[in-house]
Formats: sequence, structure tokens, C-alpha cells
Amino acid sequence: MDARYTALIVATIMNAMDAATSLIAFSMGFREVNGFMGIVHNSVIAMLLAVLVFQAIALISFAISIKYKPAYVFTLTWGLTKTYAVLHNVLLLQAVHFIL
Repeated sequence: MDARYTALIVATIMNAMDAATSLIAFSMGFREVNGFMGIVHNSVIAMLLAVLVFQAIALISFAISIKYKPAYVFTLTWGLTKTYAVLHNVLLLQAVHFIL
């Protein structure tokens, strides 16, 4: 498989995992603590819009990488930025489960 497709798949999977873990956290009553993210990511609708924007940027960078192959590095890096969000959500949910 071409690295460009792998980068897009990684970005999509990480985006989906962030959406799933955020929805679970929101259903448990959690909200964003970060001030900026509290504005743009404070409800399910805002989170879904953020997911769509993230995926749109991933698709645009993928389309650019079709013409300029080295641009796939941006797509991969963009996808891996979601690792922090997913890990944060998972650790938060684990901590709550441990406490309860």
C-alpha cells in the first residue's frame, strides 16, 4: 500500500477514535478544561464539527500529496496529532473507572 493511503487511513482512524472517546466522555458529563477547546469543542455538535473540519484538512492534504508525493508527511503528522486527544480521553475514562 502506498504511504499516502496509509497516512490518510491513520488520520481517519485517529479522528474516529477521538470522536468515540469524546462522545463517551461527554455522555459521562465531562467537558473540555482548556479554555480555547471549551469554546470550540464544548458540546457534541461542536465536537462533530471539529471532527469534520479535521477530516476535511486530512482529505485536502491527501489530495495535495497525490500531485506532490512528499506532502503525505503532513497528512501523517496531522493524523498523529490526534494521538494526544485519544490518549487523554482514554486516560480520563480509565481514571474515572478506577476511582468508581
